[in-house]
Amino acid sequence: MLTIAAAAAIASGVLQALGYFVYIRQALKDRVIPNATTWLMFAYGTTFLAILEFDLNGGWEVLLLPIVCSVCGIAVSIICRTKQGTWGVPDDPADTKVFFIDLFLTAIYFGIFLLGIAGIINTREGTIAAITILIATNISTIFEFIPNIRSVRRHPENEHWLGWGIWTLAYLMLLVATYLAEGLSSSSLVFYLYPFICVILHGTIAWYAAKDEPILGL
Repeated sequence: MLTIAAAAAIASGVLQALGYFVYIRQALKDRVIPNATTWLMFAYGTTFLAILEFDLNGGWEVLLLPIVCSVCGIAVSIICRTKQGTWGVPDDPADTKVFFIDLFLTAIYFGIFLLGIAGIINTREGTIAAITILIATNISTIFEFIPNIRSVRRHPENEHWLGWGIWTLAYLMLLVATYLAEGLSSSSLVFYLYPFICVILHGTIAWYAAKDEPILGL
């Protein structure tokens, strides 16, 4: 029988995919102009986050949305590359800096993984390290979005509220799914960072983008 937690998780994944469908449709119509390289870097960061959450024994209810986000982000990148004929330079230097931070964190995580295999660090130490890296990855997401928020605040006509609004709902559902599946404990709190931060960031972009047009102007 489908549990409420599972239903919420599936709803979050479906909403995330729907948001990407809307966004890709608008990109193909040149309603929004995403950068292929920037989206590929976004997808990498989300993939790394999903791996960290899996390593920390996050349930599939927690992992479904970031996996969908990663796959769809790669799809956006490829579609933009095909349509625009170039990968392009990231829209903001901050995007590149955040990407290299993610690569640096990946290298640290891989090193910790090897130390664990070699028996140099124990399971508890490895878990603490993974939690620390996951927190750092979530914080890097904030810096990753700052240029986007600054841009849409200055030029709301370059974005459309609908896709970002749907993504905001998806992350709200992920918060619900996380609570129902993982509960509230010291070991599960780290799983709330990603959806909580993303609700604020995506909601902010949706808000600024909606100010440029009527809410029903699809």
